[in-house]
Amino acid sequence: MRCPFFWLSICLMAGVVSAYYLHGSLSLWLILNIIFLFSAWVCFFLSKKQISLILVGVATFTLGGGLSINFQHSFLSNPLFSLQKEGYLDFRGVVLQAPIKSTQLIYLLVETSTVAWGGDTKRMQGRLKISLPLSSHTKRIESFLPGDRVAFSARLLPRESWSNFNSNNQAFFSLQRQKIHRRAFIKSGYLIRREHSGSSHQLIRYFSSLRIKARHFIEKKFSHSTNKTLTPEGAILTALLLGERAQLSPESSQEFQAAGLFHLFAISGAHIAVISYLFFSLFNLLGLKKRNSLILLLFCLFFFSLFLPHRTSVFRAILMSILYILGKIIWKDINLLNTLGISAFFLIFIWPFQPFDIGFQLTFGATLAIILLFPLFQKLLPHFPWRISELMAVTTAAQIGTMPLLAFHFHRLTLLGFFLNLPAIPLLGLIMGLGYLLLVSSTIFPPICLLGLPLLKALTFIFLLLPRVVRIIPFLSWRCPSPSEVIILGYYLSLAGIIVLHQKI
Repeated sequence: MRCPFFWLSICLMAGVVSAYYLHGSLSLWLILNIIFLFSAWVCFFLSKKQISLILVGVATFTLGGGLSINFQHSFLSNPLFSLQKEGYLDFRGVVLQAPIKSTQLIYLLVETSTVAWGGDTKRMQGRLKISLPLSSHTKRIESFLPGDRVAFSARLLPRESWSNFNSNNQAFFSLQRQKIHRRAFIKSGYLIRREHSGSSHQLIRYFSSLRIKARHFIEKKFSHSTNKTLTPEGAILTALLLGERAQLSPESSQEFQAAGLFHLFAISGAHIAVISYLFFSLFNLLGLKKRNSLILLLFCLFFFSLFLPHRTSVFRAILMSILYILGKIIWKDINLLNTLGISAFFLIFIWPFQPFDIGFQLTFGATLAIILLFPLFQKLLPHFPWRISELMAVTTAAQIGTMPLLAFHFHRLTLLGFFLNLPAIPLLGLIMGLGYLLLVSSTIFPPICLLGLPLLKALTFIFLLLPRVVRIIPFLSWRCPSPSEVIILGYYLSLAGIIVLHQKI
């Protein structure tokens, strides 16, 4: 078998999804896993290798089921998730990641340790996502870093809107996938304070502080002079450079979704590819050998992951890039399907609810389609200079791989994405390259900013204009009802059949 880890990841995914619908006890799934795994070993020693491979796949399926049931049980049995108290409660806990700002709110993720109400204090560990309005306290709260111990009074938001486990509720899946047990609201910055700062030797604190400084730089250079709010260009830069999309206006988000360009705001393989290219080009200028450049690139990607918000989308993109680079260093020639399979297997093993995450579905679908369809489209398309043919092949493959998922989750189909991604992706690379250069130079050699800022503003303005093409040709983007799971399955099975006719997986 050429790509065993790919098929094992498919089996693991199928097990997770099946257990969500079939339920069953954890002990049952584990017993089945042991039985099939033992049977696979017996068949292997009896030289029944094909039967052994099938049994390994079934054992992986039952492993996924067990992971899913265990994850569900541990989440739903958490005392913070089950807590039913009205009014303001007194919490203590540890900050897990640096605050993130939106247009009206600031968000903080805290690992709680104790909760108090009515003179009674209880130990209660869980993840709590806090929101509070922007105010004069915003700068102080922005200084909170991972590891800081905080005390605050907050009101738990009702969980009835997202806690129905049997409903197809993306809000609940998103929170459960991140292991966020509840959400809470603080009406004033006076109600939260830092009790103790975390260790100054933690790498995550240092890189989180760098991201906050970078955000302040963007806010300083790209804010309205009247109300000091971010300009549309500033919100775009905050999303592309820092991975913080919350400051995008609803109008901008809708325009980019309608144009099929909203995926560019999620830190994904495209962003990591741009970052890798920038670092690799720098190493080439320094005269480093390719192998040494790849080794250095691994460390750079690791530190870059600490700079960005700690989301699974970031971890997913970084993980696959690191696996690919490691393969290049060790074996030189690697199987991309295996690399995709290993990263998916690892992610699902750590966070079993990944298959229900929109980002995971789109990333897996787009990457798989690019791996399988890119060679075919590259042969069919005419040759254009400046690698336009390759870009067209990648864009077309990604669109085909994600079209039913976009229709299912966002109720929209767009053909504009095929055309707008051609200028958008190179423009993304230019904005990110120049943007990171200015962020670094702002602390080392500020005069460079005076030269580069006008160009960065111009590039970002052009990027903002791209989705407005929808206003000129609206018939290439239209809303649609969500297709059923049967239609989506039929689409991908048909696509798989076409691929199998052209190549053997």
